[in-house]
Amino acid sequence: MDMHIPHALAKLTQPHADARRHERKDFLCSEQLSASYSTGQNAMWLRMHPTPRPSFNPSLLRDLSCYCRLLEDTGGHIDATESQPIEYVILASAVKGVFNFGGDLSLFMRLIDGRDQDALLDYGMACVDVLYRNHVAHGLRATTISLVQGECLGGGFEAALSSDVIIAERSSRFGFPEILFNLFPGMGAYAASKSGVARLTEALAEELKEEGVRVNAILPSIIDTPTNRADMPDADVAKWVSPAQLAGVVAFLLSSDAMPITGALIPVTGRV
Repeated sequence: MDMHIPHALAKLTQPHADARRHERKDFLCSEQLSASYSTGQNAMWLRMHPTPRPSFNPSLLRDLSCYCRLLEDTGGHIDATESQPIEYVILASAVKGVFNFGGDLSLFMRLIDGRDQDALLDYGMACVDVLYRNHVAHGLRATTISLVQGECLGGGFEAALSSDVIIAERSSRFGFPEILFNLFPGMGAYAASKSGVARLTEALAEELKEEGVRVNAILPSIIDTPTNRADMPDADVAKWVSPAQLAGVVAFLLSSDAMPITGALIPVTGRV
């Protein structure tokens, strides 16, 4: 499948002949990240520099949450000498040779040794929260981009996958080290895989529309099946989606009434 990347995106990292068109205004700076707006690119840049290791530690996650709120509050325009649109949101690293290694393993060890399940859950939810905000472009009509220059592993790979576009140097390496220990990658990978389905649906719909092929995705919650009833005997199954209801949505999408619909992501959640 061809990736139709706008010409402007392909030149994001190249110096411009007219430096005045690429004035930069800093908006957020902490010990572990910096955010700035490039006027010539209409782009908000976030560069991570976590310490002591390039991983998602709690302090970096708090700073990322502040950055996400900053973007959401702009409404798509930012005051940089004058009101400027935010068309691109770029996630990058200021650590040479590393995008991000993912989870904070030293924190995991402390919390596991202390049997602090609540703190582990809080950390996982904080990771998923910033990943999801990037996945939905912070509520803006903007293209999100992960610029990967080096090692991109575990949760770092999950973060990169949450963007609309990944631009990577040839020397970059991607992977989920968890699989070496027979572990399934964490909650971020689950969210990233759902993001991948969404992006694939939209890309296929765009690519095939001239051929009259429609592509849509149905996003069900819990389906009322014998297996789910056995696994969750105390659940209120009346809130679940029945197979017949799900089939009804599929039948509608196949009907002539749904001819104008393509590239849609359709939640079928019942009352869950």
